[in-house]
Amino acid sequence: MLRTSLRSAACLRLVLASIAGVLLCVNVAAAQSTEPDPWEQARWRFGPLAVTPTVQLRNLGVDTNVFNEVNDPKKDFTTTVAGGADWWLRLGRARLLGTDVVEGVYFATYASERSINYFHRLTFEYPLNRIRPYVGGSYVNTKDRPGYEIDARARHTEWGTRAGVAIRATGKTIFDLSASQITTRSLAMPRFRARISRRSSIAKPRRLRARSATS
Repeated sequence: MLRTSLRSAACLRLVLASIAGVLLCVNVAAAQSTEPDPWEQARWRFGPLAVTPTVQLRNLGVDTNVFNEVNDPKKDFTTTVAGGADWWLRLGRARLLGTDVVEGVYFATYASERSINYFHRLTFEYPLNRIRPYVGGSYVNTKDRPGYEIDARARHTEWGTRAGVAIRATGKTIFDLSASQITTRSLAMPRFRARISRRSSIAKPRRLRARSATS
């Protein structure tokens, strides 16, 4: 009788251990296959709105050729600091994502090269089971070189639109198919013809980061 009881207790412990192991594996697999929700990782949350402030030192040093001159290049100490916020708004199952940044560029000697720049991005997405369609726009007002062929830092704007779909191919891999258009207009040279660039892309698959099962 005692031997039977011990055997039953051992079998019960084995069954419970097996169930616990299965549950742990399921929990870890779910944690690995779930894309992190930036709303839950944000610094501050106010009802459906979540915000994470950002501060960046983007540049600090000496520009050895401020004006991109071949002869007699000028050098100057420069620094670039940016501050802004990333925010997420829950609209039922849908999400509205935004990024707003103000950037200050400082040159110690050549004041004409100093500037305050603005960057804004807005995206609306609607996550489904394995598909996440999205559409968004962006606006940039900056004083920098629009391209390698232009030496002068000229104030210009960039209006962008983007649409696409993120497809979860496996538990850890996502493909991003998108199309975008950017229209660049010069504010310093009004006669400069607007430049429009269009692009369609299939982004490289990205792997999801595993999250702790206890988080």
